[in-house]
Amino acid sequence: MKARLKPFSFFLVMGIFLYLITSFQTMASAISGADLTYQYLEPNTYEVTLYYYYNCDTNEFPPSNAAISVSSVSCNIPSSTQYLPIIFAESNEEMSVLCDNYLNTGENTSCNGGSYLGIKRYVYRGTITLADACNDWRLSFTDDSWYSGITNLDNPSQHNLYIEAMINNSNGIINNSPNFVSIPTAFFCLTPSVFDQGIIETDGDELTFSVVNPLENGNLPIPYQAGYSNTAPLLATTYSFDNGTGQIKFTPSAEQLSVVSVLIEERRNGVLIGTTLRNLQFSVLNCNNEQASIQDDAPEEITVCAGSLFQTNFTINNANNLLLYGEFIDSDNFIDLNWIYNTATNPIEGTFSCRPRADAAGKYYFVVKIAQDACPFSTTLVKTYVVNVLPSPNAYLNPSVNVCKNTASLLSIDSTAINNTYLWQPATGLSCTNCANPSITVSEDTEYSVIVTNDLGCQDTLQTYVAIQPSPSIDAGLNQIITNNEIANLSATGNFDSIKWLPAAGVDNPNMANTVVNVSQTTSFVAVASLANGCTATDTVLISYKNCEELLVPTAFSPNNDEKNDVFRIPQQGINSIINLTIYDRWGNNVFEADDATQTWDGTRYGKNLPIGTYTYVCTYMCNDKVEMQKGFLVLIK
Repeated sequence: MKARLKPFSFFLVMGIFLYLITSFQTMASAISGADLTYQYLEPNTYEVTLYYYYNCDTNEFPPSNAAISVSSVSCNIPSSTQYLPIIFAESNEEMSVLCDNYLNTGENTSCNGGSYLGIKRYVYRGTITLADACNDWRLSFTDDSWYSGITNLDNPSQHNLYIEAMINNSNGIINNSPNFVSIPTAFFCLTPSVFDQGIIETDGDELTFSVVNPLENGNLPIPYQAGYSNTAPLLATTYSFDNGTGQIKFTPSAEQLSVVSVLIEERRNGVLIGTTLRNLQFSVLNCNNEQASIQDDAPEEITVCAGSLFQTNFTINNANNLLLYGEFIDSDNFIDLNWIYNTATNPIEGTFSCRPRADAAGKYYFVVKIAQDACPFSTTLVKTYVVNVLPSPNAYLNPSVNVCKNTASLLSIDSTAINNTYLWQPATGLSCTNCANPSITVSEDTEYSVIVTNDLGCQDTLQTYVAIQPSPSIDAGLNQIITNNEIANLSATGNFDSIKWLPAAGVDNPNMANTVVNVSQTTSFVAVASLANGCTATDTVLISYKNCEELLVPTAFSPNNDEKNDVFRIPQQGINSIINLTIYDRWGNNVFEADDATQTWDGTRYGKNLPIGTYTYVCTYMCNDKVEMQKGFLVLIK
């Protein structure tokens, strides 16, 4: 739905008015101009508004209902008439205001019993439903003849005013017509002048403007007076028309009351989806006031990224007694709206700034109206700025992240966009600085920022604070050696809230710090300790598995009565029994013999200590019900 004009959040009194000659005479025509607009409501249904500008000089009165003709050539639908009711709450508004000096002396316009030209605006609005989907629906309004004093039309009083709007609703097209801030009646002096159409086009369609022959009854051109044409509709020493904006610049060379008919075409992806024909009535009077103007650093179409601040400098020339009004379309979508200016200077200089909200992507309009308090009439110069708000990168980053020390974690940006680019700072601890979700490994608290840029060039800077969390401690115990039929004990100590042994196969309870494990091969077990904050630490213990076919026999012992390794024995290793253990000295003498694994040798023979040296052992034993024999060497030391 097309947005309505909302008042801007400030009202500044400054002013600009053209000085009009006091001897200006009243006119006799009832209608001075009209605009026809439409707004989409639902398929084939539109709210249509007629703005009717009424000349208070005459005895004629505006109609109580406005007759709108509706037809389509392509669908072979003949013309029918539908009526728009008057909207009293918006009607009877006087559009031409006398200057304060005249009002103070009792002078007034014809709308209030005075002798000066008075114009009122009446508003008609209603719903029109089109019978079908056609590419050339034409809504038109015809009323009254032009005033006989029109200077650029041939026999104007013999021709009616005609305006129209074309709607293309084929293929489900949804469209709203342009709206106009500037009214179609304007006053000028014999000085360089500017007229801005004051277009509000909220659909974002491409508009083109052209001056065309004024029409009556739909397709009958009204002939110009000699010397006038579509390219020269005004009597002027200089004249230009901007087909991209509809702005008219001219320097009038004589008093005149001229009609300029402007056709506005709307295109979407190259397809013509609507047209609007409006007739402008320009009154040029014998006065020489310089028209006020705005000079600024901004183009008339301003591009700004959502969430970013836009600022431009401006200068208002002819700054005596100026009234400045600012109006924004959908101003709720903007924050930090601000005008800063210095009224002590002439011209007035200042800055304008605004910041669209982060979700305010779209096209908006800012309208500046400058009026000069000149006599007898106050006139208005309108300048419209298109504020094209580009979408922000639409990205989110958690402002704080808890991570474990020296443990890889992800910094993850949440975004639905696929063409964003990224730049992270600082690079410390990051796996990449130009990706959306870098891995981070740090040992101390760090603050990171990332500049996110979308494919339209709009940027957003996000920040996050990375905080290091406490880590657990873990000791998985000493390495162990077992043989078949032996059970290993797993025992972990440290500061942790939970533990898990990996691999879990063979472990009696992998979630207990102290548990047992049965293995049939050498295995490394990892104890994974965790705190409630999610941080973990690991330690490893090796359980070495030895088959009883290969005895694990000590290679040395020291019988010196220090209670440490004082005897030599064959450890129990899953063997069934020892049949015989014989130890020989280097000369082959039998120095010890046993037939029981519990028996030990203390390094003596017949009660006497044997010398330090290398001895040989021969052990015969039962392993898995099979007789095995193993030979080896051992060293006796003191």
